[in-house]
Amino acid sequence: MTFKEEVELDTMVLLYKIDNRLTPKYLQCLPRFYVVHNYNTRHGNDFMLRQRSTQRSQRAIFHQGAFKYNNISTTVKNVATVSNFKEALKKEILQRRQTVAE
Repeated sequence: MTFKEEVELDTMVLLYKIDNRLTPKYLQCLPRFYVVHNYNTRHGNDFMLRQRSTQRSQRAIFHQGAFKYNNISTTVKNVATVSNFKEALKKEILQRRQTVAE
């Protein structure tokens, strides 16, 4: 894996831990769509992305990480353990790289 892919993997692992409440409360600050309204939607469990006015704030780890985490498949998000999540995400990243190369 490239350095950029390793950083993406580590960011997704952090967000997986936040998603599954495996981190301290101060890291669980990203709002969800289900907090905004009380009805079920397709993306109800996704992290809510706020509009950012500058490119610098759009590149922040929580903004970029939440955007990428929302876009990974639900089968990868729903695995039981962190190690299984890491393994499944590596496969997804490598498959994405192969489809881009073709």
